[in-house]
Amino acid sequence: MNFRSFLFSSACTLALCAGHAHAASDTPVMEFDSVQAFRDWAGGVAGSEIQAVTSFHLAAYYCDAPEGYTGTACPADGGEGLFVQKDDTDHCAASSDDGGSVLVEAKGTIIAPENYCFVRQNLNGDIRQFGVTPGSEFDCTAGPSCEPITAGTTDHPSVPWTSLVAAAHKEKLVRLTTAGVPVRISSTITIDDGMELDLGGANVLANRDTLLGVPGTVFIDHTEDPEHPNVGTTTVLMKDHTSLHNGLLLSSAYTAPPSSIVESYGRRDDMIERGDTGLTCDGAGCEVHVVEIDGFDTAYDAKGSYNRATDVVADGNVCFYVHDSGGGTKWTGTQCGGDFTRGPGLDSNVESFKVTHLGADSGVCNVTVEDLPGASAVADITEGFLIWGSGAITQDGGVNINDRFRVGPVAISGGSRTFDLIGSKCTDDSGYLDGPAPTASWKINDNKIVLDAGETFDQIHPGMIIRGVAGI
Repeated sequence: MNFRSFLFSSACTLALCAGHAHAASDTPVMEFDSVQAFRDWAGGVAGSEIQAVTSFHLAAYYCDAPEGYTGTACPADGGEGLFVQKDDTDHCAASSDDGGSVLVEAKGTIIAPENYCFVRQNLNGDIRQFGVTPGSEFDCTAGPSCEPITAGTTDHPSVPWTSLVAAAHKEKLVRLTTAGVPVRISSTITIDDGMELDLGGANVLANRDTLLGVPGTVFIDHTEDPEHPNVGTTTVLMKDHTSLHNGLLLSSAYTAPPSSIVESYGRRDDMIERGDTGLTCDGAGCEVHVVEIDGFDTAYDAKGSYNRATDVVADGNVCFYVHDSGGGTKWTGTQCGGDFTRGPGLDSNVESFKVTHLGADSGVCNVTVEDLPGASAVADITEGFLIWGSGAITQDGGVNINDRFRVGPVAISGGSRTFDLIGSKCTDDSGYLDGPAPTASWKINDNKIVLDAGETFDQIHPGMIIRGVAGI
């Protein structure tokens, strides 16, 4: 059934009076299964019939009842609500129809060219009220092949994000939510001054075999700046005194977990090549809480004062880049090492060692490593072994981590191993000890990861824990 009528007393609310019979003088309230059912009905009746409908209840945004469902209306999907008729130019210009807060139908010849329109009474900042519901064409649970919320479609010409933000500003709402529905953006979305975006993910901070199907995901497309090659322009942009909570910002390049260590490192190389930024704080007072940001050259770029990041995990070439910061900035529970470059079982091949000595012979860096206490993996280090080091977060310089290199011929001495770093040279005899040092960039070449020609590797230092893997 596409629509039905109920009788409600003028003295009762919809919630209190549903299912009760009333006198014939009561005003009928129609119920439609979906937005499309309303449009189909309004397009097929006379204007006088539309005029007689002072309000209607929407059972769901889409009518997608599960198999075997026997209810009298479609199950609610977040787009349901009460709509009340308006008849004025402020609400009812033809362009006012935004697919969620205002639905407009032409009056025909009654009082042309004005329109009747119906205004949602339960507007709450939820993007599901604008058609982004589970199972819709905007639902990205299966991956980034869904339609972006930053563009309209043939079946849904209104742009959901644009409509949501405009309606929120008009009604002075400050909280927006995607209610856990995984979505995709093809252009930048902005959290305007004083607003909050809750992505609705219950707990995104967990190691997973796959990043697909995570509630609260925002897939971010790569859109290249035509004037600046290798610089992406699409990001989630936070302005002054804004909040972002409970979700996963993920590059649209992700379609499956990596199947090998080589593929994992190749993804890092691609992140650098695309030059994307996942989250940008372009103001003061940005608050980010329980958010994972994976698959970007710079995961989180933040400037300004009084910014907060709490329980934020990132996987990027630079995980956190904090600059131009003033007083009051505070970071708690941040971690560099999300799941974009991780895959099931990959960690089982990774071994850890401790650097005990560095030396230089004609400018070539020599590294001596030994097992960590309780380990015995140092014997696995042979020529061609891939190894990498990890650094620490710095407030004003981003993060220097995950510089990777292959080792040269290995000298064995008891429980330690000494080797050269292929293709790398120290800047001078003390450069690798004194810093600060430039961060080397890396690329995939014939399935081997090597330093770019002419660059240096001098981030390693005694006491550093390094990790490696053989057989790739």
